[in-house]
Amino acid sequence: MKHTYYLGLDQGTTGVTALLTDETLTPVARGYCPVGRQYPAPAWVEHDAEDVLAAVRTAAAAALKEAGIAPGDVAAVGLDHEGESALLFDGNTGRPLSPVVVWQDRRTAAAAEALNTEKGAEIHTVTGLFPDAYFSATKWQWLIEHTENARELARAGRLFAANLDSFLLYRLTGGRAFATDASTASRTLLCDIRTGLWDEGMIGLFGLAGARLPEIRDSAALFERTDPAAFLGISAPVTGLMVDQQAALFGQKCLTPGTVKTTYGTGCFMLMNTGDAPVISNSGLLTTTAWQIGGKRT
Repeated sequence: MKHTYYLGLDQGTTGVTALLTDETLTPVARGYCPVGRQYPAPAWVEHDAEDVLAAVRTAAAAALKEAGIAPGDVAAVGLDHEGESALLFDGNTGRPLSPVVVWQDRRTAAAAEALNTEKGAEIHTVTGLFPDAYFSATKWQWLIEHTENARELARAGRLFAANLDSFLLYRLTGGRAFATDASTASRTLLCDIRTGLWDEGMIGLFGLAGARLPEIRDSAALFERTDPAAFLGISAPVTGLMVDQQAALFGQKCLTPGTVKTTYGTGCFMLMNTGDAPVISNSGLLTTTAWQIGGKRT
């Protein structure tokens, strides 16, 4: 009897874990590959995007080898990722134009603080977030200002602003899909927390007009099939994308309002499911999308 296997990829700040399960979702094999970080200046933290992609392939290959299965036995692929980390890449070639500026990076802290003083209330109302170097928009803004030919590529429609999920999806599918999910979009400072769509006002505020952003889809969706030439011979649909912390909320079965998870990794993260309507805090807490399934956001 031929078995069905699902491949889960956890792209984290310090490494990539690949988990293979069978059709009953019982784990059968695991692979791991560390991911390097560079510190080119105080409070700066970067990845090499090609190194992250290589780590995904290495971890997945290790899991396949441990399980003793062929690439054709993989029925579907899901990916969670480190979230707010941001890069620019060339949409014609898929090649990175910049390093990945990691969520921990603080190079844009002063600019974010100034923006928070000036427009923090407006940004919070639209996005559920406060301006901070943690989130993607200030990172993309900085990268466009400091990446050679970025404006020219934007005018040519080739400047793609990505988190690691949309970059990895693009490369693993041979450039056939440039998309993200609602949980990731909600961590960028560019997404309207009520509509779940990119907000043109926020895009203009951060100077990102002309850069191409990924299409926002459900967290569970048929994104595209992987390209065997790009991904270890695997041709399987990518059917899930999520930010790692929201994925952990789902994985810990916090599926009803009021349930909470706390995870301890590179950082400590506490998330609460607040139901199907945004709850805006007046005490400094952040409101983000947990996931979106069937067009309905939690």
